[in-house]
Amino acid sequence: MIKMKNLNQAPWYKNSIVWLLIAVPGSAVMMGIVMGVLAVSSDDGLVADDYYKQGKEINRSLIRDKRASEYALHAQLYWTDNQTLNIKLQANDVSVYRGKKIELHLRHPTREGFDRRIKLKAISHGLYEAKVAKNLKQGRWKVEISTNIWRLTGRLQWPTQQRLLLNSIDKD
Repeated sequence: MIKMKNLNQAPWYKNSIVWLLIAVPGSAVMMGIVMGVLAVSSDDGLVADDYYKQGKEINRSLIRDKRASEYALHAQLYWTDNQTLNIKLQANDVSVYRGKKIELHLRHPTREGFDRRIKLKAISHGLYEAKVAKNLKQGRWKVEISTNIWRLTGRLQWPTQQRLLLNSIDKD
């Protein structure tokens, strides 16, 4: 006996397997468009415009780190209630920091717009202060105290860490 085809089969667009096969690449295209729009419209804040200059600056920074180690320089940082950061510097030769222009640089790990550069004000022998509002973003900050000759660096976990000790360690 010859079997006849069933002419009452549903059209292709009513089959769920077909729509599943169309949905997978279709969703990939849609997500690609969304990711493209996000990439173009948002600022990543991570890419530096002057990366070559920053690369050259690394060598200068390493020399300043070594000089800080030669002077056995270290600093204690602690917050006071009136949103002032006090910095106590000590070295085997006080002329290393006495009378020098010293800067505090607080760097956010991912957003350059949150970075702060503050000139330290001398209060007494080896004691400096910086007016820093406590509205820093929560997270881990890179702290740098420096002059043209030396540099001390460390990390501060804000707001849980209220004190920080920066040591000049020979990193060779």
